[in-house]
This record gives sequence, structure tokens and C-alpha cells, in this order.
Amino acid sequence: MVFIFGDKKTGKRSLVDLMGKQIAAKKPEDVKKKVLELDEDSSKYGMVDYSYLPVTNLCELDSESIGNLGVWIFNESIINSNIKNLFSTLVKETDIHNCVCLVILDLSQRWNIMSSIKKWTDFIYDNFSQLLTKLKYEKQQEIKRKIESIFKLYEEPKFEEDGSLKREILTEEEREKKLEMPLKEGVLRSFCGVPLIFVINKLGAVLPRLYCAKSAVVYN
Repeated sequence: MVFIFGDKKTGKRSLVDLMGKQIAAKKPEDVKKKVLELDEDSSKYGMVDYSYLPVTNLCELDSESIGNLGVWIFNESIINSNIKNLFSTLVKETDIHNCVCLVILDLSQRWNIMSSIKKWTDFIYDNFSQLLTKLKYEKQQEIKRKIESIFKLYEEPKFEEDGSLKREILTEEEREKKLEMPLKEGVLRSFCGVPLIFVINKLGAVLPRLYCAKSAVVYN
């Protein structure tokens, strides 16, 4: 399950909609119909929106099986709301090991980026920490080791000549070697049970249009 956070007009819904369209474009017609496009008019005043993305397992090169990845989108108004225990209604503490959080940042409002990072990381940490503390210590450590392995096994994505993602699977020996390495100093100093990813939107506000156009070709 994916939780997406961000200030107003940072492109949260647009990002999910774009990912859905790109995924669906490579799938059969019956799958394309399953991709949910968000209706901005119906969700403009809500604090929380929901969508899903059809996905396959990248660790299985020959896998064509498709599942639905749930996506919750949180608007800025959720921070000042009086809703209590919101996350406990969306996800149980026993499921947080299958969750990831994305914070969407707006490069056109770059002077607000650091305050946005602090605001959303504090919100995420406070809410998910409450869920984490409900688990037994052994389970907490298991989740922490899983997140540590994400850092250790991460590699920059590589792309084919046509711009599609190049799938590479580590051998068991390569995987074990990476997992044995310690984390870099300062990494994972705090822990709330979920990986946290920062996404920069609206690069066109700073970078030249030509550069952005070339990047779009490469990363699409």
C-alpha cells in the first residue's frame, strides 16, 4: 500500500494518474479498463483520496500476473484536522511492513521545500510510530531489518534504449554480499516502520524546457 502526502497543487493526483496511464499502456485492453483515474472535481474538498495501480512483480522476469496496489492520497488539510486514529482505520499495525510513504515536493515553490519536508516527515513519523509501538519488539526489529535491506540493496535504475526500465536480478551471492555491508553513517537514524521516498515535481519551473523534454523521453 502506498501513502502519498504533499501540499496543495504539488501534483499528487496528476502523478498517480500519469503512472496509471503509463502502466496501462503496456497492458492488455482488459487491464487498461481497470486503471482508476481520479476525479478531481469529486475529491477537491476531501482530505483523503484513494486510487490503485495495476502492478507486476519485477523480481519475476517472466511474470505477467497482475495485482492492484492501493494508493492513498493525503491533502494538506489532514494535518490540521481533528480526526483521531486515522491511520488505524486505513491500515493495521500488522500490515505496515507492506507500506511505503511518498512525500511530493513542488520545485516551483522551492523556498517552501524544507518546511514541507519537516511538516510531512513529522506527520508520518507521529502516525506510523503509533502503529509500530503496538507490535512486539521482535516484529519491530524484523521490520527495521527489512528497511535496512532496502537501503543496502538499492541501485540506480537502468533503462533500455527505448526508455523502458531494464530488469536486473542480483544473484544470491551478490545479494548476501550487499546485505552484509553496514549502513552509511547517518542513514536510518530514526525509524517509524515504513520507507519514506521524496518525489520532486514541476522540474520545468527551474530546468530549461529542452532538458525536461529529453528527460521525459528517457524516463517514460
